[in-house]
Amino acid sequence: MTPASTEPVRMCVGCRERRSARSLLRFRRRPDGVVVFDLEHRRAGRSAWVCPTRSCLGTAVRRRAFHRALAGSGRLAVRDPEIGALVSTIVASIDERTALLRRTAGDSSAARTSALAALRLSLHDAGEVA
Repeated sequence: MTPASTEPVRMCVGCRERRSARSLLRFRRRPDGVVVFDLEHRRAGRSAWVCPTRSCLGTAVRRRAFHRALAGSGRLAVRDPEIGALVSTIVASIDERTALLRRTAGDSSAARTSALAALRLSLHDAGEVA
């Protein structure tokens, strides 16, 4: 019998596969109902998790999965996002975080910077990010 992993597992609202939280993108709902990307997985509130692929993002938008996941039992207002806006938000957040890490450069930030670069590259491979 193998010991259970202590790493949190979440379900992608696009493909509905269970994966480690670190491998997924986290989105949350702001009080005004706008769905925003949470790069650091730390903001408070309900969240929806999605694989870092355009296909899962597209499926989640098409199925209105963000609306279902983020509205909760209170049926709070959730503005259904557009796929282009989500990808732009993700890329802007990654670029901003990468620039911050480079400004405060040290050996420890190199691993974080490369992880962000890998995420950006996977979105770029989908043909949406310049």
